[in-house]
Amino acid sequence: MRSWPLGKIHGSVYSERFAAGHIPWGARLDGDLAHVSWTAHGSLAIDELARLVFFPNTTTIVYDVFTREQYRGHALFTRTLSEIARVHFENGGEEVVVYAERRNIPSRASIRNAGGVECASSICFQLGKMRLMLKSPRTVFKHVETL
Repeated sequence: MRSWPLGKIHGSVYSERFAAGHIPWGARLDGDLAHVSWTAHGSLAIDELARLVFFPNTTTIVYDVFTREQYRGHALFTRTLSEIARVHFENGGEEVVVYAERRNIPSRASIRNAGGVECASSICFQLGKMRLMLKSPRTVFKHVETL
């Protein structure tokens, strides 16, 4: 069995995430941890924008999603995201926000299959009287609760 790829993430990052109340959601296949999605509430540092972004506490932010290569194509992200949204809405949450790279077609398809709708393709910051529009390589999706 191959080890879980940590990439750029150092183990201390996980300790910081747990201390901040972030929650990892996992999926297993064949006894292996096949997929992980992290969730946060309130605020999240978005490395690609070098910004700390704030959301209402009624919003769940899904980030740092990864499916091991040999388990891709099993709809693990779609099913995990659907479960995250179900739990969030059952507990009175109003919105689930997911970031996906524009060029990551499989992730965007998974988000749509879980009920997500694209709600932004760039992010705007108001800085005093100056407005700065960032053409981000990420697209923001919003999960819409179906009745």
